[in-house]
Formats: sequence, structure tokens, C-alpha cells
Amino acid sequence: MTIAMFECFIILFFLIVVARGEGQPPDCNNEDIDIRQVKSMTKTAKGNPVWDVIITNNCACTILNLRLGCRNFSSTEVIDPAKLVECDAGGCLVNNGNHLFVKSKFIFTYASMTMYPFKPLGYEITCA
Repeated sequence: MTIAMFECFIILFFLIVVARGEGQPPDCNNEDIDIRQVKSMTKTAKGNPVWDVIITNNCACTILNLRLGCRNFSSTEVIDPAKLVECDAGGCLVNNGNHLFVKSKFIFTYASMTMYPFKPLGYEITCA
């Protein structure tokens, strides 16, 4: 096989892979960010139940700068700002914006009479 034919083969292979979407970072959507909350049966803070929030990254890539909706959120238990901090009107930054690796779990706790409906507002993805 000549060098020109080999180069054509490589270019053709590359075009087929790109056309099929192979090699492209997979799309991640909000459903890939699993947010579960568990009410403690034993812990309270100032008379309010304590909630464990477990965030799992089910995206095929690592996510970072995860922001959750947190408008009007309040807790009677102080939350470590490295875990969850208000970053803008209605948004809270998770894990100081650090990476949440594929299938990893991140947990923070808060105390409130009712469960707060956290939902992802935005994030960045990085695929290796």
C-alpha cells in the first residue's frame, strides 16, 4: 500500500468515526445528575430534621462547577461552604466547583422541616 493510499484510508476512517459521533464527548443532561435526599431518623438541628443530600454523577464524563437551584433555601444547620454555597441569585455551587467524577457520590447535609427540591441549574463536563 502506498503512502497516499494509507493517508486516504486514515482520512476516510476519521471521517466515518466523526460522522457516526464516535470520539465525541457524550451529551450529559440533568437526568444524569441523580439527587436523592434521606431524612435522618435520629438527628435534628434546632428542632428540625436533618436531611442528607446524595448527588451521584451518572454522566459518562466528569462534571464540574455544578450549580443547583436553591432560591429561598434555608437550613437551621450550618452548611460547610466548601460543600454548598450560594453563588448567585437562586443558584448554589456544589463542592466548591470541583470535579464530580463518573459514578462518584457527593454528600452534604442540611436541616429543615421540609425537604428542599434541589435541581441542577448547570455544570460543565470534561471527558478524558
